[in-house]
Amino acid sequence: MAPPAASRRVRTPSDADAGRTGSLDRRWTVMVYMAVDDDREGQARADLEEMKAIGSTPQVALLAQADVARTAEPVRRFYLARGRPLEEDVIDPPLGEARAGDARDLARFVAWGTGAYPADRYALVVWNHGTGGGDGEAHAGRLFSQGLREGRLGARRARAVDVGSERVAGLGTGLWRVRRPVFHVTAETILARGIAWDATSQDFLDNAEIERALDAALLLPGLDGLDLLGLDARLVQMLEAAYQVRGLARYVVASQEIEPEGGWPYHTVLRRLAAWPQADGAQLGAMVVDAYLRAAAPRKAVTLSVLDLSRIADVLSALNALCRCVLNNVAAARPFVVGAARAAQRYGEADYCDLHDLCRVIWDHTADMPLRARAYDVMALLAPAGPDRFVAAEGHRGERVARSHGVSVYFPVGSFSPFYRRLDLSSDSLWDDMLRAVLGG
Repeated sequence: MAPPAASRRVRTPSDADAGRTGSLDRRWTVMVYMAVDDDREGQARADLEEMKAIGSTPQVALLAQADVARTAEPVRRFYLARGRPLEEDVIDPPLGEARAGDARDLARFVAWGTGAYPADRYALVVWNHGTGGGDGEAHAGRLFSQGLREGRLGARRARAVDVGSERVAGLGTGLWRVRRPVFHVTAETILARGIAWDATSQDFLDNAEIERALDAALLLPGLDGLDLLGLDARLVQMLEAAYQVRGLARYVVASQEIEPEGGWPYHTVLRRLAAWPQADGAQLGAMVVDAYLRAAAPRKAVTLSVLDLSRIADVLSALNALCRCVLNNVAAARPFVVGAARAAQRYGEADYCDLHDLCRVIWDHTADMPLRARAYDVMALLAPAGPDRFVAAEGHRGERVARSHGVSVYFPVGSFSPFYRRLDLSSDSLWDDMLRAVLGG
């Protein structure tokens, strides 16, 4: 999104101190929505302290909202400043027991941040490192897959969102999840693997809910979209996820693979942004990718990329051409496509594979020239990464993820999820038709 022609002035919250007020023009407002209502409170506080080591500046406002595991503690919003205790950063009054996994709470936070701290550009980071590592994550993954097979759906309820005296109509309809024990989740879409887990309310945000929250929150200030959406979470840099939030953010930063325990290196990223607040969304995203790769432990398999959502229509067009080629001769194409899917780069969730690598294997192993050409067309849009490309920046390290190129796609190793059709990508592309044709259902 291009910066406005004229800079906007800061609107002073009634309870803000001098550090939060004034008439200085802001280049960036960075909002970090922290789903901490699980076993990650210590990690969340460490990341908040990392952010505070740089803190807000006259040109960069740094905001956070954090839920904590202790149910007696209210949810707090913070204007993060350098050189003082975190408790002094709290914006009063407290919010009470909000639900980090509820799209309405995310919408309220974004509406508050953009309204109280206007800037030329906005970034939102949804912070959550998933369900934990090791056996816990494997258990959650098994229950997630079980939910898909059994077809558990949430109840449909009409809701609007109160944001102060305003009502956000953008969340007026949609699927809202029935509360269930944590990890025993309802699967509304294939992307319902939780992004922001909330153990108290036994809920989480999926990608479609993030879309609804942003659509609602951006109505009030009349913004075209965020300059950057960051997902400090696991396994979420997928074509389906990116397509769902097109038009609501220009760039999205996320990982194809499971993230290391520490997540993003906020200190390094914010130090660079404070030194160069003129950076645009692509440049800030590239800072995150570079800092993330440098900070990761040498033996960790890590991935991170920046996708330019203004170019996603070109990718969808090329993908549709590939799907048509397969659908025109399913019997001949099936063995090459299914074989390529088996050989393609996979990640911590077995149903996700790297889209470029999938097309590369098709291109390498089929003698069907039209199919090869269509696979090559998709590859050409995904690599190399760089400015003015769909994959604007990309980094990976480790043999296990060596064939990563920045964006994954759903290609199940088992049964096809009946809920995949609820995604915008399914409605607007032939990908799900092609999957059903080659998978036989």
